[in-house]
Amino acid sequence: MQLNKEDGGKRKCIIVTNNENNICTEKTYIRCRNVINGYGKSIGLNDNSLRYYKTKLLPRQRTNRNMHDLMNAATDLLCIKENLYDEIPIHDLPIKNIRHHVRFYGNDKRRMLIIYNGEAIPRVVPWIATSDFLPKERIKVYTFSYNNYAYDDDFAEVEDRVQLCALPAAIYEAYHRVLPKENRYYDDEPIDGKEDEA
Repeated sequence: MQLNKEDGGKRKCIIVTNNENNICTEKTYIRCRNVINGYGKSIGLNDNSLRYYKTKLLPRQRTNRNMHDLMNAATDLLCIKENLYDEIPIHDLPIKNIRHHVRFYGNDKRRMLIIYNGEAIPRVVPWIATSDFLPKERIKVYTFSYNNYAYDDDFAEVEDRVQLCALPAAIYEAYHRVLPKENRYYDDEPIDGKEDEA
C-alpha cells in the first residue's frame, strides 16, 4: 500500500490463512484496516480497500446439488476476478426473491450479472435489451449451467451487449487442471474385497 502511494502503482495483495488462533480475524485484518484508516493521529493510506472472505470446502463430485452450491459459493470469487464488489439492487425485474436467482454488480464503467437459475433468463434478456442505465461496454454474464452451454441462443437478442460464461463448468475445468486425480476407494481394489484369481 505504501509503495502504491509512492509510485502510483496498482498492486494488489491476497492473504490466505486458516485463521489458526484467530490470527486473521483478531490481528491481520485489524492491522491492515488500521493502516488504511490511520493509527491514532497518523494519516492512513485511505486510497486502498480491504475485503475479508471466509471459505469452506465443497465436495468435488459433480452432483446437481454440489454444482448449485459451488455456483453460490463462487460469487465472492467472481467479484474478486472482475474487481466488482458493489452490488446494485435490481428493482425493475419481475422475479420474486430475486437475489436467489440473479445478482448484479458494478461500478461507473463495468457491470457483472450472475444468473443462478436458468429459468430467470427469459426475464433477464428483455431487461438487458431495454435498460438504459447499463454501460455501453459488454456486461459479463455468468450463467448457471450443467455443462459448458451459457445459453447463447437465449441471449441472441442482446449478444452485442453481453459476454457469456457458463458456471460452474468453467470452475470444474479449472479444478481439473490443478487438482490431483480423485482417488476413489474402489479404483484400485476389487469390489468384493478379494483379488481376482488368474
